[in-house]
Amino acid sequence: MNIDAVIRELVAILRREVSEEGAKGSEIPIFVCRCLANLVDLFQNSAERVISAGVIPVLCSCLVIDQEALDFYIDLPESAINALLKLSTRKSCTSQIVREGGLSALALVSFLGSSGRDYINLLANCAENFPTDCFNVVRDNIIPNLNEFLCFSDPRAVEQACLAVSRLVDSFRHKREELEAIISDGVLRKIIDCIRPNSNNRMSSSTVVHIWRMLSIVAHESPKIATSLIDNEIKLDGDVTFLVILYEALTGSSPNAVGVQLQVPKNQSQFREILGVISELLPALPTTGVFDMSLPKEVAASTTEDQNPSSNPSSQSPSDERNSIELHLQLLTSKRVRMHEFGKTFLRTLINVYNSTVNATIRLRIVVALAKMVHYFDEEVLNDILQNVSFAVFLSGILQEQQEATLVIKALQLAELLMQKLPAHYEKQFFREGVMHEIAKLADTPESAGKQSSRSDISQVGFFLKFRAYPRKYSRTSTERGLGSRDSRAWIIHRARSFREGYIKDNKDFSHLINDLKAYAAALKGTKEEPTAGSTLKKIATLFSDSASSISSFELVNSGLMEGLLEYLTSTHENELSSVNDRRRTFLHIFLGGMDPKKGLAILLDPDFQHERSPVCLAHHITTGSIGAFELLVKRLQESLNRSERFEVTTAFQTMSIDLIRNPTGILAKHLKLRLISLDNENARKISIQSLVPFKAIEEWLMWRIDAARNRAQENTSVNAGASATVGAGASNGNDNASSGSTLARSNNTTTREATSIEAGSSINTVSVAEQLVADILASSVSSRHRPGREINTSGNQVPPNLGDDTPFNEDIEFAYLRRDVDSDHDDMHDMNDSVEDPLPTTTSRPSSGVSSTSTNQRHRYSTYPGWQKPKDWHIEFYIDGTRINPNTRVYAAIHRHRQRTLVETRFWETTHEIKYRRVEGPPSMEEEKPEPLNPNDVNTKLLNLLRALFELNEKWDEIYTEGNLIIAKTERMSVTDFINHKLTAKFERQMEEPLIVASKALPSWCFNLAREYPFLFPFETRHTFLQSTSFGFTRMWNRWHAHNNRGHGHQEQRREEIGSRLRIKTRITRANMLQTAFEVMKRFGTKDSVLEVEYYDEIGSGLGPTLEFYSTISKELCKKSLRMWRIYSDDGDIYVNSPTGLYAMPMSPELTGSENGKKIINLFKFAGQFVAKAMVDSRIIDIPFNPILLKKVLGERVPHTLRTIRQIDEYWSNSLSSLKSSKGWGTNSLGLQFTLPGCDNFELKPNGSNIEVTPQSIQQYTDAVISAVLDTGVEKQVQAFREGFNQVFPIDDLKIFSTSELVALFGNEEEDWSIETMRDSFNADHGYSMNSPAIKNLLEILSGFNIEERRLFLQFVTGSPRLPIGGFKNMRPVLTIVCRGSDQNSPDESLPSVMTCQNYLKLPDYPTKEIMREKLCYAMREGQGSFHLS
Repeated sequence: MNIDAVIRELVAILRREVSEEGAKGSEIPIFVCRCLANLVDLFQNSAERVISAGVIPVLCSCLVIDQEALDFYIDLPESAINALLKLSTRKSCTSQIVREGGLSALALVSFLGSSGRDYINLLANCAENFPTDCFNVVRDNIIPNLNEFLCFSDPRAVEQACLAVSRLVDSFRHKREELEAIISDGVLRKIIDCIRPNSNNRMSSSTVVHIWRMLSIVAHESPKIATSLIDNEIKLDGDVTFLVILYEALTGSSPNAVGVQLQVPKNQSQFREILGVISELLPALPTTGVFDMSLPKEVAASTTEDQNPSSNPSSQSPSDERNSIELHLQLLTSKRVRMHEFGKTFLRTLINVYNSTVNATIRLRIVVALAKMVHYFDEEVLNDILQNVSFAVFLSGILQEQQEATLVIKALQLAELLMQKLPAHYEKQFFREGVMHEIAKLADTPESAGKQSSRSDISQVGFFLKFRAYPRKYSRTSTERGLGSRDSRAWIIHRARSFREGYIKDNKDFSHLINDLKAYAAALKGTKEEPTAGSTLKKIATLFSDSASSISSFELVNSGLMEGLLEYLTSTHENELSSVNDRRRTFLHIFLGGMDPKKGLAILLDPDFQHERSPVCLAHHITTGSIGAFELLVKRLQESLNRSERFEVTTAFQTMSIDLIRNPTGILAKHLKLRLISLDNENARKISIQSLVPFKAIEEWLMWRIDAARNRAQENTSVNAGASATVGAGASNGNDNASSGSTLARSNNTTTREATSIEAGSSINTVSVAEQLVADILASSVSSRHRPGREINTSGNQVPPNLGDDTPFNEDIEFAYLRRDVDSDHDDMHDMNDSVEDPLPTTTSRPSSGVSSTSTNQRHRYSTYPGWQKPKDWHIEFYIDGTRINPNTRVYAAIHRHRQRTLVETRFWETTHEIKYRRVEGPPSMEEEKPEPLNPNDVNTKLLNLLRALFELNEKWDEIYTEGNLIIAKTERMSVTDFINHKLTAKFERQMEEPLIVASKALPSWCFNLAREYPFLFPFETRHTFLQSTSFGFTRMWNRWHAHNNRGHGHQEQRREEIGSRLRIKTRITRANMLQTAFEVMKRFGTKDSVLEVEYYDEIGSGLGPTLEFYSTISKELCKKSLRMWRIYSDDGDIYVNSPTGLYAMPMSPELTGSENGKKIINLFKFAGQFVAKAMVDSRIIDIPFNPILLKKVLGERVPHTLRTIRQIDEYWSNSLSSLKSSKGWGTNSLGLQFTLPGCDNFELKPNGSNIEVTPQSIQQYTDAVISAVLDTGVEKQVQAFREGFNQVFPIDDLKIFSTSELVALFGNEEEDWSIETMRDSFNADHGYSMNSPAIKNLLEILSGFNIEERRLFLQFVTGSPRLPIGGFKNMRPVLTIVCRGSDQNSPDESLPSVMTCQNYLKLPDYPTKEIMREKLCYAMREGQGSFHLS
């Protein structure tokens, strides 16, 4: 078919029909428009052909219709708009559409119905690269209608309108008058309202980024608009100003909020543009004076670069730029008060934000904004806004870290500005905080640069994206590490020397305090008269009494005081004059206002001390003092750590492939080229292998080839004795010349093809080993160290036998297994009501790999080498440049680390990497990869250790005062959030955003060391992400990363199936005997890496909702008293254990442990551990309120055997034992007690204990025995079983990065935020409702007033789980959506709410009153439990 001829004919028909009088009532033009639109969709490059046929003027003429006739001819304009919209997706067509009048009918948008949104989409497409000579179209057709477009009720239309404005601004950015005409006050107000944080406008993140970028452009190009934004002339509802919105977008909280944690935006692009707006609200920096980047002639002569080291090319001419700066500055001068408020609001915040990110580009924007403030604010304003701001610490950190050359340049400029404006204040501060010290070091730096690394935090792909999007703002110099090279380095050194000559003078000596601190550090060792050095510690504490005049972080480290404090609090050497506990008590007394250790010791030793038979309490003996000194010490240590740490973020070696730019996770599927060289015979072969394959898989492949060569040689002995002897000898010595030997080619065609394909360098995934290698990678490493539990085979209608010792129940299991079907999503379906012959997935595991054979695709479920067994008497070792490779190491990780050591970073994916190997006799050593520990002599390690010591004092200080069975009350302490290091958190989170580094287990060792040894440095959410990424396996890591980055369209979704698809096992169960069913389900599927989904018989519901209810129901079942698992605190008639302190294991005597019932209880604890671990791996919510002491024992932490610990388990026990010990006058008679555990008469505390009376003389022995039974011998087996069950899913020791209180909250006892504000920000209203609807307001008021029981019922009803996920409503996925439910009755009063639990979807009728809504909702919540049906 001749497409050109068809197009010409269609255009001719359309032109003829439209030009004829009355033809607009014909349907022919409508059909022609539709044909043209379909042609553009169907044929590539057809849009240009359609345009060349002159169709645009004809289509535009279809839009010129009288408003009165629009009702009759609506189909023709709609069809014409659709055709124009198709053409506008080609950028080459947009200018012609504009010029030919395609936007002339914008005034009719409100009358076009659904086509009105298409017309706005057309406008958004045409606005990109809008012809600047067609501003008359903007003035006449677009500007008059912008306000109307931005007020549409359709949120998608509003979003497209905002996008159109953003693109128009970009097109006219260099024409100030036109720009100000487009951005009127009304338009600006509505656009700002669209990006207001916590508003009901739910725009895509990309559109929000475009709007912030537009505001940045407008502020830069129009001083008038920038001034109006600072002057708060643009106000929204409630008199909310733009600066308030800007602050909320940057920090996540209001400027007036107190004690709110800084929450920088996760979207780095949005973060960057918000900072750009803050910077552009102030005039551009000049290019003279401090900011003059030119070099003296004698310095410039030594360099060869012509480009300015920090040039920032501008589109404006120098004169226009100067005029713009002068105008902007003139306007701001009259707004001095507003400028003061602006600086007061943002200066301190920008410094905090700087420490919360490691992105060099974002940091540069921050220091540029700070430089503008310091330069343009006068001395009085500057002095006020810098009060209580550690600006000297900030500059010293930049100069010491030297992350980027441009940052060092800006820090030097800022230091010089402050010395010029506020010398009296900052001269002393710069000396004490180390700024002068760092600048002096820069001045002594040699001008010739050493070997500079070109890598930075901004990867090559990331830089390419930024450079393409913003070529004016990003240049190659922004990625120079350290001091850069050539001109950048020369300028920095020259300016540092000039600064030293001008401001660092010999007579300025601030070293006297350093000398005093050195003396204090030496005196902390104590004397015979004062072994704990209390007087010296008091002198040190006075130095931290005032933030303004306290010791600086620089002085703290360089004086040796930090090391002295560390040794004071942690040293346990035998030659110490005092014990470490004595020193800690003295420290607590002085820094935390704790009990005086001298008085406290007398009280502790006083046998008559008691308090009315209640637990011994020293609360009134503890002085509650200020903890300001302690807080300031922690702050200074954090500042020192920020300055000195050099933990590098490891990025993946990437290429500039456009495919990787579009789909960054595509790098996970890339292959590496290897050249395997045998050290035994120097034979070599080339292979291409997936980068995430472990070396143990390559080892198995090579061993199989060697065995195959040996077997073939033995079979061919009679044919060719000489050839077979050669091959056999080679194989026996580890020679694997089977790949190139002709013997194999003659004897086996299959082997020949495999060998040839590998020799040719094709992917290893093309041979038989490929299937299992992919299975190894895609299968989670969670279960790689464990084998699935015992499996039950059933056939026909046979019912599985009694589970015996493996189950806690005596009844037969009343269900069997149904057939397994695989649907299009690779799901395994297991129904549990009909029986079949094959109840389990057919998997054949390889005995050598030690990994679960469950894979993510059915085609991988067979042995890679049928009939072959891996030899156990020899193995293969791999080497790279002489360094032995652990067999569990991924290929990419080994080569990546080697490249880092050798500083070779080019052509990573193109190079063929050499790997040598040799045969080694004997079985392989089962070694695990362990991260390299931190250097104990490094200053960073010492800082971290001191912070950890202070954190433990803050959290466990009352344990230090505990002597024997003394119980004391708690006093004031710091919040755990004050120990979080935001800079390290930002680095840690940035590192976890590298999918290839995480998936290949190539994370730098500092990530593991800090997370496991110093977890208090990171917030809970960050550590939870680390656990998900490192402990739950590759598939879950990739899916989490994929979901977080909101990718998954087109070829990306296809690649997702190839890389990270995960198998789901669907199980259909009956609601009868739920715990028995769950026990068997977990035994069969708990160790699989597949995601478990549950459905119920005779119910339609499936997916997330029923699965969450399954976990919720089993959580509740495990809390039943009848199971005899938990300590029962009261006989309240409830069937569940209710304890204010949480569930603690019921102590079991050795006799009970060995009995049948005891074994069943032990199996229940094993099941509970597996159940909890499986819930964590599958991201399911459970509700089991564990006791913190039980979790401590499960994690293997030290549990003090004291009454204080017993009090955390059972206050009644603690009170009874305390009263027993403290009471007097018992005489010599029996106390009426035997040596049995209280409440458990069958648990004898000593042999024949039930017949031994407790006497006053044996009270201590009795108390110690009770404590030992409760905390040790009575729960040892239960704890061991729980750990065993948990470890079958993933190692329980990985949970040590959380505190026990965090785990308690994670498993079921977390405080939840149900405030109206939080719910309004987290919910979504749709289909008849908006967040401003009266029904939604009533619902929020009702929910916020619910008690705990009602909240749990509501969540169970809507989501299937009685608890919110981690992070509360804001982290609920999918977002809880409320829609208006239509009523089949005459009145909505007769209808009830209904839900779709899988989508968190609440269908709520529009009730007339709040009272009726509450009544109906509560009725539905109570009656709608326990089943899933159509609603």
